Amino acid sequence: DAVNEDEAVTLEIRAGGVIFFNFLTPHCTGSNNTDKPRAGVAYHFLPATQYRPRQFPLSDGADWRTPTIWTRSGSSHGETEYGSVQDFKADVKNTLSAAR
Repeated sequence: DAVNEDEAVTLEIRAGGVIFFNFLTPHCTGSNNTDKPRAGVAYHFLPATQYRPRQFPLSDGADWRTPTIWTRSGSSHGETEYGSVQDFKADVKNTLSAAR
């Protein structure tokens, strides 16, 4: 399915901030247009059946590491602990409202 860029939501966070979202949420990081370096850490929790190797270019000198941690068979993948999203658009709206 194609992503409708007209529905994109820009979300800026302060240094040291954190964002959590479902691994199926389309997302990207835009260019760093400042004169200061930017670092980020991403932890992806997803079923092994959904794992795909990196498919995007990295800038020269980027430090990229891919540690992989597998969960046990029968894991709820967080659904038992955190629930599941029934209405994606409502969940995004609630999440953005709580961040303000």
